Amino acid sequence: MMEYYRFTGDRQTLEACYPAMRRAMKYLEKLLSRTRSPDYMRGSRFPERFRGILPPSISHEGYSSPVHSYWDDFWALRGLKDFRAAAIMMENQDDAAWAGRQYELLRSALSNSIRATVETAGIDYIPASADNADFDPSSVSIAFFPCEEQDLLPTAAVARLYRRYCAESEKRTHPGWKGAYTPYEARNINALCLLGMRSEALALLRFLLAGRHPFEWNAFAEVVHGDKRRGAYIGDLPHTWVGAALVTAVRNMVAMEQGKRLILLAGIPEEWLRSRGGVAVSNLPTRFGHLTMDAHLKGYTLKVTISGDVHPPAGVMIRWPIEKPSQVIVDGENWSNFDASGCYLSQVPKEVTAYW
Repeated sequence: MMEYYRFTGDRQTLEACYPAMRRAMKYLEKLLSRTRSPDYMRGSRFPERFRGILPPSISHEGYSSPVHSYWDDFWALRGLKDFRAAAIMMENQDDAAWAGRQYELLRSALSNSIRATVETAGIDYIPASADNADFDPSSVSIAFFPCEEQDLLPTAAVARLYRRYCAESEKRTHPGWKGAYTPYEARNINALCLLGMRSEALALLRFLLAGRHPFEWNAFAEVVHGDKRRGAYIGDLPHTWVGAALVTAVRNMVAMEQGKRLILLAGIPEEWLRSRGGVAVSNLPTRFGHLTMDAHLKGYTLKVTISGDVHPPAGVMIRWPIEKPSQVIVDGENWSNFDASGCYLSQVPKEVTAYW
């Protein structure tokens, strides 16, 4: 609901939906009250894994029976953040304060649970659930987008999760591979871009696009098989959730919101920027207004021009397609606030030029 408001400014609809948003968050608190008791899961092994997070569910659809899925908790954190933002818009300070407290309680509990599960299960990656300590990057990736909670995840375990995922994914490109996968993996493109794994994000995008079958339909099935002639379950075709995830991922490669900042070119490869015309968008909707941008790389010079009514409160970050440049010019002036990852700007510039 808050994303709809951020993109449209439709306060009337936000006001009409606010009571339902409040009821949903109160029900969330009711669910969490089940696990906040010190006796919760007392008879289980390492019960601290389950304290304060959401109770078991199968909302993720990837489980045959209910589990304490961190997927639920990431979504809940996003819901609490957005409800707090809505309460502030409605000038309801009591609701805003309550949502803020609930958010901090759940965030702390989730952080503790993930670390406890990693330790007790003896794993070195971010697990998808407290019960199974399972390897499922596509579930964890929502922590990066749209939930924007990656900062609570242990950094080393995150790196190992996605390095392992990319290594295992590469095997699927070998001739004769007969396995199956779900293109929900498009969600991983968002995480890979934010982690600076640009080439891996592009490889995943190309792999998923190659999995369209029949290719001419330009649509995705819920399940894709390496053996195209195999008579097996494929789920919905077209699967619009998968299609939407892929469209969103490609859009985020160009421009992605993180909090109050807009990140540009996080997933755009060097070859696209060097192509004729480079990379351009016109009136691209964002949370912060409409973005018009042109970016191209010629020789050792990257030029990015920005216009439109886009005004992110925390400014813009432009991610480099290659290593750290030697010099950056912003609107005709030398700029020093950049590193190997990108250029940081508190205001939206008209033109940024980087030299290598």
